[in-house]
Amino acid sequence: MKTMNVLFIVAVSSYLPGTTMGVGWTYHDIPAWGTHYPQCKGQHQSPIDIKHDDAVVDKKLGEFRHALFDVPSQSMLIKNNGHSLQIDLTNGYSINDRSLLPGQFKAVQFHFHWAAPNAKGSEHLINGNQYWGELHIVHYNTKYPDVGTAANKSDGLAVLGFFIKDDYPQDNTAVKRILDPVAAGQINYDTENKTYATSFSLETFLPNNLTVYYRYQGSLTTPGCYESVVWTIFNQPIRISRIQANVFEKMVFESKRNASNPVRINGNFRPFQALNGRTVSRSTYCSGAGSFSMPIFHFIALCATVVGLIIVR
Repeated sequence: MKTMNVLFIVAVSSYLPGTTMGVGWTYHDIPAWGTHYPQCKGQHQSPIDIKHDDAVVDKKLGEFRHALFDVPSQSMLIKNNGHSLQIDLTNGYSINDRSLLPGQFKAVQFHFHWAAPNAKGSEHLINGNQYWGELHIVHYNTKYPDVGTAANKSDGLAVLGFFIKDDYPQDNTAVKRILDPVAAGQINYDTENKTYATSFSLETFLPNNLTVYYRYQGSLTTPGCYESVVWTIFNQPIRISRIQANVFEKMVFESKRNASNPVRINGNFRPFQALNGRTVSRSTYCSGAGSFSMPIFHFIALCATVVGLIIVR
């Protein structure tokens, strides 16, 4: 039993949960996930299609500030886990504000979901609209000793989700720092990893406006699909260049480096799941905007202007 617990913790730490109890999975067999991981057939699964007009304004939801994310981790390890690019954080920042999250939560890693070429690849949708990709920052509730223990608890995890658009006219310099080992051909294949020479704060690549977001209770979007996640989905996207999107789409493989026919990782997203009566809340900021008849980016810019939050970064 002791050996099994160690295996579980290692697996959950790697992509939450990555490969649990020795049973593999891929994005090529999503309909079969429920066979080996029964919770993938649960009633409170993620991701979802967020309908703005159906989201309930929650005045208790506070304002995320960039200062929360401005402390670099002790060290940062980028790895290809065969499903995504993941960056593990050693001694990451903590959020201890109950207007933001229901407890004290510590950041342990972030990872990416992205499109196949000429497609879309975000996991969550807004009013049926899908973005090119999505970034997830994973935290665990510090009432538990570690992320492995917390992963299957109903209040165990908190994930902050950020959409990614591939329309920026130049490289996003903060994202470039993340991707440099991939572009250099060092972290392209399954199990390859590298510790960054210098850690950097997550604040550097987050969007300017963190005030407009959605909140709901859901699950991990990979097996074992534990319904243990309080989700926060921010409305303003991170923007990267098409060249940077190509690095994700063409230079990251689910295969080992010595594979004769390496398979690229792209389209690594789970389709949206049924809401099944759950309530989606939204922050109070700019809450009277209606159904987003204008493009979301323009709406965010308008809201930010109104509340005085547009800044040059």
